[in-house]
Amino acid sequence: MQAEAIPDPEHGSCFCVLAYAFNGVEFVALTDCSCSGEDCSRLTRRNDNGVERLA
Repeated sequence: MQAEAIPDPEHGSCFCVLAYAFNGVEFVALTDCSCSGEDCSRLTRRNDNGVERLA
């Protein structure tokens, strides 16, 4: 999956959970201010089966 959590360029890290990404084995939390990458639209709000998707 090409999605990466990135900090705010002016203020640093936000310390919040953006969403969960499936890495092929398990769902892992992306935590920071925003998401960067072509798969950001494929992230889920849940850390189990990914049924609920971000808009």
